[in-house]
Amino acid sequence: MIDKSSRRWTVAMHEAAHVVAARQLGWTVRYARIIRDGDEGVMDDAPPHGRDKREVAVESAVISLAGICASARQHWFLPYGCGHDQRDARKALRGTGMSLGDAKYEARRLVNKHWREIERVARQLYRDGEL
Repeated sequence: MIDKSSRRWTVAMHEAAHVVAARQLGWTVRYARIIRDGDEGVMDDAPPHGRDKREVAVESAVISLAGICASARQHWFLPYGCGHDQRDARKALRGTGMSLGDAKYEARRLVNKHWREIERVARQLYRDGEL
């Protein structure tokens, strides 16, 4: 049974949003895991071949921000631990001409559109600890 008030569920939802956003953008997700007794998550992904550097940078930012958007939708606030995703997104967007706000908008759109899939992936992560 899933304890939706647990830190493990929060982490599973956050990581699942990264996974689903990456997949929706055509990226390969090598793995996603919940680590440190459910306190943290990690994911490794790769963009499709043939994308230009700007497109990869923008998509990377959107994928990073998808975790934050899912956490915000789930809790109505940002739980501790989302700061590195925002820093990663800012760094990725440098020189692309896209604002952080525009990238967040796209991430939020993906999260809202694919919320049921995020929940499904999160259940698997919660239960198995990895994808």
